[in-house]
This record gives sequence, structure tokens and C-alpha cells, in this order.
Amino acid sequence: MPVLAEKHLSKHYYGIDAARFIAALAVWAFHRNHATYGYLGVPVFFAISGFVISNSRTGRTVPDFLAARTARLYPGFVLCLVLTLAVTPASWAHIAANLTMAPRLFGVDPIDGVYWSLLFEMLFYGYAAVLGVSRPALWIWLALSAVHMWHPLPGKVLLVLEWAPYFVVGCAVYLRSWPLWLAATVLSVVNAALQTKASPEAAGLIVGVTCIAFPAICQLRGNIAWLGYLATLSYPIYLLHNEFGRVTIIPAVIIGAMAVAYVEPFGKRAILSFYKQLKPFSLSIKNRMPALFASAVHLDD
Repeated sequence: MPVLAEKHLSKHYYGIDAARFIAALAVWAFHRNHATYGYLGVPVFFAISGFVISNSRTGRTVPDFLAARTARLYPGFVLCLVLTLAVTPASWAHIAANLTMAPRLFGVDPIDGVYWSLLFEMLFYGYAAVLGVSRPALWIWLALSAVHMWHPLPGKVLLVLEWAPYFVVGCAVYLRSWPLWLAATVLSVVNAALQTKASPEAAGLIVGVTCIAFPAICQLRGNIAWLGYLATLSYPIYLLHNEFGRVTIIPAVIIGAMAVAYVEPFGKRAILSFYKQLKPFSLSIKNRMPALFASAVHLDD
């Protein structure tokens, strides 16, 4: 049983809170041509997801886990999409595809380019829901990613092969599997060096230092209110800074993110409330399935 994480992050990991906010600002700075390597904030998000999702999946059923992740991500996404549509009009078909958070699966471009990462987040959630977060599965995933770096494999998108090492770094830290963490760190460095359009050495160094520091970051626990609030702003800042921020001004992005952070909990509670109302019904259907099946077999006789 992991030692680093308390049940479902009952205490804020303020190191993760700070890392989230810094990563969002780094990506924003990159899109404003102020930080050459700011795009590496996205792999930081993936590593954080690896840690947080490993914790969130532990002790939860698949429906409970998926409901929690939907409530966490979808309301904020929809609110940010609405704000973005205010400055970037789109057709209803385009909007409908984007509401899935994975428009490229339907051959449609995202309304905002930063939405690309949401597809890989959701695929990771899906695999975590179905397979859990186990060392053997993570080793296999990492091995496939390593092979893909030198010899491209089919299904790289659906298998999240380009980004797997970053997710595994976070998972390994949660599981306290240090050989897995070391292997994922090495592959993350190699991956960053191979993918960058700038200096491979600089990109690899930044990613390497981040991965090495990540276990220490994940041990910083407590309730620091202002860091927790900044963490709630990181997701809407990430979703708003690009298209919405390009048309508006910096204060508008901050105010928009604050508005989303204020309204989003109402959407989260609504989704979880609906799920709680639905859960007894779904359990009743599930429990009655054997009897219904037996009845059907009897009728065939």
C-alpha cells in the first residue's frame, strides 16, 4: 500500500498545487513566446495526473472513479469552452465534437489547440479505470513507449505511447516503485530530447531535473489555502490562455479563470448528485441480471 498518499488526497499536496500552477503559467508563457521550453509544462501535468489518478483509483469502483473524474474535469471544460466560443465562433457540429473533449477522434479540429492534451488524459483515465494502476501494466506500457521511440508502432494515439513515460513517473512515485520511476525518468528525458525543436540537451535537462524532484514535490503535504486556490486556477488558465487570451487581455484570462473556478464546484456537485441518484438504480439492474438471464434461458427451454 502506498505510503506517500493519503486516501484520495484528503490533505492537499501543496507541492502538487504549486507544480500545477507553475506548469500552467509555463505553457501560457510559451504561447506568448516568452519561454522557449514552457511547453514542457504539459508533461508536468501528465506526471501529476499519474500520481493523482493512482491515488484516486485506489479503493474505488470503476463507476465511482469515472464519475469523480468526470465531475472534476467536465464542468470546468464546458465553462471555458463557452468563454472561448464568445471570442471564437464555431458551427454546432464543431461545438458538438469538442464537447466530447476528444474532437480529433471524430476528425474535427479542437476549437482551442490546447485541448489536444485532454484526449490523452481521458485515455489514461480509461486505462486506469479498466486495468487499475499496477506495476506489471506500467512496465509493459513503458516498454511499448520505449520501442515506439526508435521504431514507430501503430496505435500510438490510442495507446498514448508518446506521453506514457511522463504518466508513469507519477504512477511510480505513488506506488513507491523506484526502479519503475528511474526507467520512466530516463525515457522521459530521452523523449523530451527527441521531441524538442530547440536544444535537446536543455529540454532533457529540464525534464530530468523535474522528474528527479517529483518524489520530493509529492511529499509536501498540508493545507495551504492560497496554494490550493492557485491550483484551482491552473486548469481554467490552461484552457483559456490560448484562443481566449489571444483575443482578450491578460486580466481577462485571470478574471475568466477565477469565474470558472467559482462556478465549477456547482457543476461538480450536480454531476456527483446525479450519479448518486443513478447508482442505486444501476446496482439494482446489475443484481437482477442473473435472474433475468435465467428466466430467458428457461423460456428458451
